[in-house]
Amino acid sequence: MNKPVKRVLSVTSTTNRLRDIAVEALKIIERYDTSLQKAYFKALQDLRLKPSRKSYEYLYDLVMNYYRVQYAFMKKRGRPGRPKEIVEVYESGEYLNVPMPESPLRRISIETSFPYWLILSLSKYLDLETLEQMLKALNRRRIWLLSLIEPEKIVEMLINEGVEAKIDSDLDYMIEVIKTDKPPSRLEPVKSGLAIPVDKGSSLVVEALRAQGHDVLDACAAPGIKSSILILRGSTLVIALDKSRIRIKEAAELLRRFNVKDRVLLVLADSRKPPLAQRFLKALLDVPCSGTGTIGDDPSIKIRLSKPNKIKMYHKIQVRLLNSISKLAEEVIYASCSLLPDEGELVIEECDVDVEKLNIPSTTECYQGFKCSGKARRTMPHIHRCSAFFIALCKAKI
Repeated sequence: MNKPVKRVLSVTSTTNRLRDIAVEALKIIERYDTSLQKAYFKALQDLRLKPSRKSYEYLYDLVMNYYRVQYAFMKKRGRPGRPKEIVEVYESGEYLNVPMPESPLRRISIETSFPYWLILSLSKYLDLETLEQMLKALNRRRIWLLSLIEPEKIVEMLINEGVEAKIDSDLDYMIEVIKTDKPPSRLEPVKSGLAIPVDKGSSLVVEALRAQGHDVLDACAAPGIKSSILILRGSTLVIALDKSRIRIKEAAELLRRFNVKDRVLLVLADSRKPPLAQRFLKALLDVPCSGTGTIGDDPSIKIRLSKPNKIKMYHKIQVRLLNSISKLAEEVIYASCSLLPDEGELVIEECDVDVEKLNIPSTTECYQGFKCSGKARRTMPHIHRCSAFFIALCKAKI
């Protein structure tokens, strides 16, 4: 007779733990402007709980739907909800039944759970149907693996563990994981060190530089993914700069996993004022940005960008970086994982650079009305099934 009672208590206890973790993580995201993963583990530490796939997925889905849940609470109470109240509305599911606004842009904002200011900004460059498709695609997680051995062997390993996967038609060293119940870290090729989770967009940025047989300056290089891909794709040496000591240490570990550490020189330096006299033929500049193109990986970006103030800060940094690095290299690939022209087309507009036409697969034209239009490229999540990147080939004006 006691067993059913214990079972009910266990389920209740588990549900309460999920709620407690979600409430604490929301507080951390709002207060400290931190990523979903960091907030999750900090919440676990504060609550003295162990991680679980269930608690992480609960938090992930809540944060992904944060604006829609807030909208439901506002309609009911007339004010923004606090973390505990947000979790309660999410748990009840009532946010799914709230009538949508009549305004098409506000409807898209609520249904896709993106801040309205972002929808308003993007609507200047995309028709409503394309905008909605792109945002819905961005709300889905995509898993890509970079194969360190023959990709056919990786696919065979994945199929053997019940995972649906295929080799990409454009980049034959990239594998798209189409269907799996496991997180990337639990996939056998990743556990075995034979493949590494890397978004296809990151590989396309490297491909755009066409740096086989060249030394490369990789500014803003941490955590080292693109430096590693550069070496794997045939670059002879990479000088990798980053101003964060912590991220440089992270990059060193990743380079070791890629087995390329002997051909990448890590330098602790600010690329706005690089301590280099040497000039390079090729440079890669994947700038710090809002990360709006990677929301499928980290939906906390939606909350952290509730207001557009940060975009101006990023824009200023990006302009300084491109103006600086374009003086050190004949060709610079400028890239940002952002949906916003403020971090792509408008940066190019403001910098003293010329733009060359890029021809790379799995991309489309950038937004229209800028000097780089028809030359720079973008990856679109609903078309290319990867994160959203802006990519431009720049040369300093002579």
